[in-house]
Amino acid sequence: MSRFLNVLRSWLVMVSVIAAGNTLQSFRDHGFLSEKLYTASPGLVNGLQARTFGVWTLLSSVIRCLCAIDIRNRT
Repeated sequence: MSRFLNVLRSWLVMVSVIAAGNTLQSFRDHGFLSEKLYTASPGLVNGLQARTFGVWTLLSSVIRCLCAIDIRNRT
């Protein structure tokens, strides 16, 4: 496997792990979203939005991890 693919695989795994941690943080405490992401209007962030963000981030994390595992699949 080429060096570029190894670096790309490592990058995808690292970003996937960070996103999984972000997912856990979203489910645990939705104050994270109002403090770090939605700083313009933190009062509008509620638990439903935090869980929606968590599910979306979890799905993208799984997709990144699967792409890192099967890096040769062009689809």
